[in-house]
Amino acid sequence: MKTRIVALMLALFAIATSVWSDEITSLKLTLSVNGGAPFVQSFPASGWEELVLEESVGSIVISKVEMQTSGNVLFTALQGTMYSTSAGGPTGSDGWRTMPLENKGGGKWELEMGEGIDLVETDWLGENKTKTFEFFAQGIGNTGNQFFYNNGGANYKVTFSTGNGLNEKVQFLTDGTATLDLRVDDYTMGYSFNADGSRDPSEEPGRLSSLVIDGFAVTFSLSSGVSADDVSLQYRVYEEGSAEIVPWNRIDASQHFSLGGGLSHYIANNVECNVSKGLQPGRNYVLEVCYQVVADGEYFFVGKDREGGKLHFFIDGGSIQTEGIRGFSLTISCDGDIFTQSFPSEGWENLFVPGQTSSLKVLRVEVDADESLTYMRFCSTIFDTADGWQQDDSAWEWIPLENRGNGYWVLDWGDGRELVQSEWLEESVMKTIEFFVEGGDASGNQYKYNNGNEYTNYRVTFTTGSGGGGGDQKIRFADDVAATLSLCVNGEELTFGYDAQGNRKPQEQVFRDVYSLVIDGFMLLFRKADGVKVSDVSLQYKVYEEGGDGQWNGIGATESYELPDGQMYFADQGIGLAVPDLKFGRKYVLEVMYQVIADGDYFFLGRDREGCKYRFYFDDETGICNVSADGPSAGKVFNLAGQRVAGDSRGVVITADGKKRLQR
Repeated sequence: MKTRIVALMLALFAIATSVWSDEITSLKLTLSVNGGAPFVQSFPASGWEELVLEESVGSIVISKVEMQTSGNVLFTALQGTMYSTSAGGPTGSDGWRTMPLENKGGGKWELEMGEGIDLVETDWLGENKTKTFEFFAQGIGNTGNQFFYNNGGANYKVTFSTGNGLNEKVQFLTDGTATLDLRVDDYTMGYSFNADGSRDPSEEPGRLSSLVIDGFAVTFSLSSGVSADDVSLQYRVYEEGSAEIVPWNRIDASQHFSLGGGLSHYIANNVECNVSKGLQPGRNYVLEVCYQVVADGEYFFVGKDREGGKLHFFIDGGSIQTEGIRGFSLTISCDGDIFTQSFPSEGWENLFVPGQTSSLKVLRVEVDADESLTYMRFCSTIFDTADGWQQDDSAWEWIPLENRGNGYWVLDWGDGRELVQSEWLEESVMKTIEFFVEGGDASGNQYKYNNGNEYTNYRVTFTTGSGGGGGDQKIRFADDVAATLSLCVNGEELTFGYDAQGNRKPQEQVFRDVYSLVIDGFMLLFRKADGVKVSDVSLQYKVYEEGGDGQWNGIGATESYELPDGQMYFADQGIGLAVPDLKFGRKYVLEVMYQVIADGDYFFLGRDREGCKYRFYFDDETGICNVSADGPSAGKVFNLAGQRVAGDSRGVVITADGKKRLQR
């Protein structure tokens, strides 16, 4: 957190620095390790790699601090903190120590410590501790402006182990501790990380149009009696040089293998996490990663806050775009009724065709595009709705369109292409057709028109049968209010309604500062055909961090009522089921859908619909929470560790507008 706050401050005060030209231009420490001869260590303004002392350390003494400044500087200090390396960072502002320097004139500042300050406490020597000393330099100009010298925002670190040997709960391999597989456009790059966080190869992903995390692995051993509770890859993506505080995301290991010799090997394959989705072409970005192991409640990291864990890449201007395609429409025949449907570039809701459908044809595809495009094609697949989206490329069909000139492209099927196979009519199955259009120009730039991003696309869902437009479909959801969902958010009861197409009323879907979210009840209203036996009615839900995914869970209905018009009413009030344990300061999604099983067939209301996703920011009841990517809430004051403190707290604090202030 300290590193992120400092990076934020560097950006916020960049203007002040350029105006006053007040800055720290160099930093030196005089050190002595294990009683050896003192030596002077200089620290560059950026690019410093964490210094890991391999030998067992009994003493590290700092005897002198030197800085050189320019401009009108009134005050300088060395800010330092010590923490257990396994914690991955300082735990609070109380651990930071300020050591002011004396102005020697001519921009030279010094702190003479005589015999010096020993970073190693005597009681650590018998316990084999692994510690990290983290520090940076701070200055204040004659107008009160603050500036920092801190390795480009990452601070400086020295890590060492005390005593005669290391006996931590988790021991990482010296070399080849972890691996990371990235899919860069159409080829795979593999990286290896060592225990000190260094990376091999040092090659960056570079210029690309698509970057996907394809898999990872981490290898370590555990001390006797210690168990690993959690192993994951932590990652985040941000624009290079951005002052925005970006939260970490995680990918959990899915498999565990014993390699013998006490070594455990955790992996995750076929992750398919597209970290370039939604990024802007023509900009530089950073994919930052680290590996996390939780053992007996303690956290151990590989590569956290290390330069080797930051992979730099540039989104090519020839990446996937939508600007080159202005419009897209289909002419469709549904049970003989012909209409033309236009599709917006984003925000399209899955179209549910009511009743039973015996014939669904696509007659014509039309696209309005930039004249520079040299090809255009219609991409589609069809699958059982109950199975969900199929990612297998072999299930997709790409059909070229004809260029009619002036950016007008057409695919004319004449009498139409029938989507309903004859054998489906007797089975009464629910099918979904998913589709989009894509094109390209002579320079190799690719353009997609697919409802906003790679994973939404356009969808039409229909139920087959020979009745056409209604008939004897097993399950028919009520048109206006087919379902309701009751949520208790921070103690406040909220109820949402859904129609037969899965549209939600009201539309509110984002909750801020949520510390308690409970599913309090649901209702589902539908009509079943004569002789049909309903065996199960449930609310399906999952909770996941935004940008990720989760596992579906079910809450079964407990009551049913026969209504005069033959409809069945299922309700389950007072469930009192809280969502799974979440982590403060992160954004999550609660996704729901309604499921009915009738005569062995599955019927869904709201599946894969945007209206069934409730987004919320998870805070705690007291408001003591890390500063989020959205910044601190108005009126709140935070310390340097990002924790909320009282408004009149003394020392350096962060105010609601993200600025650092010294309160006396």
